[in-house]
Amino acid sequence: MMKLIKNNLLKKISLSFLILIIPFFEFINVNFYKIDSIVYKQLSIYMLVTFILFYLSFYFFYIFSKNIEKTICFFLTISFSFWIFFKFEPIRLFTSSITDLFIKSSILQLFLALFFLIVTIIIFFLLIKKNRYSKIFFSFFSYFILIQLLVLMFNLFFLIKNNFFDKELINKNTLTPTSLFSNKEIEKIRTNKDNKNIYFIIMDGMASLEQYEFLLREANFFSDKTQKYIKDNRQFFLKKNFTYIEDSYSTFNDTHHTLGSIMNLKPLELNKLNKKSLKYQNLLYPAVLTKNKFEINNFPNLIEDLYKIDYDFKWLGYKLNCKFVNPNLCYDYENKKSYKNKSIINFYILKSFLINTPTLELYGFFRNKLKIDITLPDREKIKLNEKNDLNSRNEVLSEFILNVNKYQKNNINYFYFIHNILPSDPFIFDEDCNKKNHVKDDGDMNIYLKNYSKNYKCALKKIKEFIEFIDLHDPDAIVVFQADHGEKITLNRNNNKYKIFNLIKVPNLCKKYLTNEIDSVNAVRLSINCATGTKVKLLKRKIYSE
Repeated sequence: MMKLIKNNLLKKISLSFLILIIPFFEFINVNFYKIDSIVYKQLSIYMLVTFILFYLSFYFFYIFSKNIEKTICFFLTISFSFWIFFKFEPIRLFTSSITDLFIKSSILQLFLALFFLIVTIIIFFLLIKKNRYSKIFFSFFSYFILIQLLVLMFNLFFLIKNNFFDKELINKNTLTPTSLFSNKEIEKIRTNKDNKNIYFIIMDGMASLEQYEFLLREANFFSDKTQKYIKDNRQFFLKKNFTYIEDSYSTFNDTHHTLGSIMNLKPLELNKLNKKSLKYQNLLYPAVLTKNKFEINNFPNLIEDLYKIDYDFKWLGYKLNCKFVNPNLCYDYENKKSYKNKSIINFYILKSFLINTPTLELYGFFRNKLKIDITLPDREKIKLNEKNDLNSRNEVLSEFILNVNKYQKNNINYFYFIHNILPSDPFIFDEDCNKKNHVKDDGDMNIYLKNYSKNYKCALKKIKEFIEFIDLHDPDAIVVFQADHGEKITLNRNNNKYKIFNLIKVPNLCKKYLTNEIDSVNAVRLSINCATGTKVKLLKRKIYSE
């Protein structure tokens, strides 16, 4: 150690550690309003592990080389490599802007960005080696790092100041950017005894009634009997105080983006994100509901708002059983909001920290190309039996009707999110909802439409059964039946694949809002405002393509 001081090399070691700290400060600055004590504890673990690994590499390299100059050069290069690897994502975006002019290839973008990183590291190493330019470059780079660190620290200081010392300046009647409610409204809702339960039911791939009729006419399946059948259903809905909204559209034309937007309370803004990135994927359904995110209170906007007003969010359905994604959200899970982190490392936080490095993309590449699969400790090990697997994949309204009374408590308001895989493929029901063998269409549109039509009629039957149940069980509830997208296999021209079934029950005071402006996002906003008696806050309807 004395040798280090005598050779005036301590400042180089200090610089190396400052370089290592920067990615941690950058992460905190970018995510300041989204992180809590759990995240800071995780970051402390990552920082400690990083410093230990780098110190050990420094020590063993010195033992091996017996040359302090080479050791310092090595250590600075390794520290620089660690720092610049967190610049991978902007570098990849830059390379993609070049490669997209010739060929669109995510693999080419990945390896071109890696090549750029490696070349940069080699150039850095050559510049800090002992030569006539090393002192000049070292001085320049030292000031660059110090300035960057000071900027991050000043920015963090002002974030802390604004967050902890200026809160009293916030007007209680103003909305936060991601919330449906002002603080004043939240206080009022919590004391209100007339809040209503919400049943938000997604009918997967269910085209609008008018689009369903159009499809049958195109395939020459339409008849007077079918016309009467559709008319009878419309009259039933009207009799039960439900409003069927014609000319309705989904926000996106697929499940993951549409339901992700519902959870976000506004359409997802994805244009500038890499589709394969963790940040992009974590905004989509069902990743937005994963347990690891909830363990650090990183809730989607919908659930954040529901918890603020003491509503309990419960989930049933989807192709993957909710127990695999987040068992605490399952409608039959009785412990409310019990999200205790049982592992030392929270893999959602770790992935978020590494999001701008090539680590995740390289893992995805080798997993796909070399068939390497690593089972992480954050995955629930739940074995589904045949019954549960079937229920999680297809029709779940019947299960909900039979079992909800076992788990529903009188002193709690609920938001039930029910994803029913009807009338979407697989077509395993006849029109009376009796199970049948799935008939493959093999590209024959007539067979496909016959299968779809039978599942569609089964879906209508289950909707009517659910309406009868709600009439008896919870007559004042807000109920939304809405598709995540329309039927999109046969006719993709114009906006047909966005045309959705949209059936809603709200109090009389809210019926004036039941126009075709009620798309996927506005349906959830309307349902919450109407359930709590607060001002309805709708967005301008817009159709997005993913």
